[in-house]
Amino acid sequence: RRPAPDFITVGPMQRAIPSKQFKGQPVVILVAATADSAPLRKEADRIEKLYLDLSARKTVFVSAFTATPGRVASDVPYILAQNGVGVASAFGVAGKEFAVIVIGVDGNVDMVSTQVESAQHILDVINNNGSIQAANRAGLGS
Repeated sequence: RRPAPDFITVGPMQRAIPSKQFKGQPVVILVAATADSAPLRKEADRIEKLYLDLSARKTVFVSAFTATPGRVASDVPYILAQNGVGVASAFGVAGKEFAVIVIGVDGNVDMVSTQVESAQHILDVINNNGSIQAANRAGLGS
């Protein structure tokens, strides 16, 4: 298990929110040069289709742009990483056209992919986090 690197997001009212604040919630980060990136748009569309299932798990959605900041065109509420280049570098995807990263509820990196993934795969990664599985097993025994 690899602990997720720290990063800062820009929340409502331009308030800086450290990633540590998301511990206990899964985080999905989309990294791309711009909001118009074709792979980013494709991934965002896929995530939107399973948004209710993902949001039921209190998933936080983050966009990290490495060239031009923007807004993900989606009904999913993405917050913006303050330093997209730094996020890409910290997660080992600097120089890649696109990446999707999943951080589990335990604060560990559960997935880094430079391919567009199905939303179901992202949901499966979130559901199969070690901490969630341990809690589920503990609940079955009672």
